[in-house]
Order: sequence, then structure tokens, then C-alpha cells
Amino acid sequence: DKDYAQGELEDLRARYDATFKEVAEMKAKLEDCVAARGKLEREKKYLDIDLKAATEQQDLLAKSLEDVQSQAQEASTLASDEAKQISALKTKIAALEGQLGSKGNEVQDLRAQVQ
Repeated sequence: DKDYAQGELEDLRARYDATFKEVAEMKAKLEDCVAARGKLEREKKYLDIDLKAATEQQDLLAKSLEDVQSQAQEASTLASDEAKQISALKTKIAALEGQLGSKGNEVQDLRAQVQ
């Protein structure tokens, strides 16, 4: 009986030691998980900050693009208006040249009459 009890006691001690070791391993794994979670939460915080900055930059770039497109449209309109003005001036110049030519003919006719 005594030997049997001694064997049971040693078996219980061995199981206790094994359980204690398992608990210690689980505790270490839990601590690793908690540390990893903390690290991931910090990384997420930095990524959120980066995302916010990137979104703000994208908004600024979109606004800049709108401004450039608006300026390009204004420049196109101005160029079109200037082309119309140039065409009108060319027409006026041609008319004035025609008048000048006819005045030149009148001057020649008058010279011919004077002589």
C-alpha cells in the first residue's frame, strides 16, 4: 500500500510539474501575443496617420488639377477670342488695302488729268 501510494504521489507530482510547465508556456505565449497586439496597434496608428496624410495630399492634387484644367479652359477661350480678333483685323487690313489701292488709282487718274 505504501509503495502504491508513493507511486501515485510521484505520478501526481509528475503531472503537476507537466501542467505547471504547460501553464508557464501558455503564459509566455499569451505575453508574446499581447506584445504583438500592442505592436500591431501602434503600426495601425501610424498607418492611419499615413492614410490621412495621403488622402489630404490626394485632395490637394485633385484641387490643383481642377485649377489647371480651369486655367487651360480660360487660355483656350482667350486664344479663340484672339484668333477671332486677328481674323477681323486681317479683314479690315484687306479692306483698307483695297481702299488704298483705289485711292492710288484716283491719284494716278488725277495726275494724268493734271498733266
